Amino acid sequence: MMVKTADSRNLTNQIYTKEINNVGGSTEMKVGTFMKISVMKQTDSNYTIMEDQIFKPWHEKEIREGKKMNWGLIEVLLPKGSTAFGTHITYSMYETIQQVAASMENWGGEMDLKTELSIQDGLKTRDWKEVRVAKLIRMIR
Repeated sequence: MMVKTADSRNLTNQIYTKEINNVGGSTEMKVGTFMKISVMKQTDSNYTIMEDQIFKPWHEKEIREGKKMNWGLIEVLLPKGSTAFGTHITYSMYETIQQVAASMENWGGEMDLKTELSIQDGLKTRDWKEVRVAKLIRMIR
């Protein structure tokens, strides 16, 4: 099966990563699980602090309210350097596509002025390169 898998694709990009922060339940995916993946490029040395102190509490709240399954922050170990596409990846797992859509339509929800200003500062620490959504359609074990 592995030979057939390797023959069926062209490996065009490979990255090495390490998870450095997470919140929520198990990250074990079952068929039908949706994952939203955002690629970030760090622009300020405070980026990971901002993710932990400003953005992580939002994700914790959404998990408690049943709006998502979990959230995590991943550091890209390789490739590195000025031409690397991203330095970090955040992921969120969802049970349904409706949860994904709701999270994108109501990003952050209602917030007070202090939180909004903190968010603006946090966004300055990164360049949000792209977001992708994937659905696990089958597993081979």
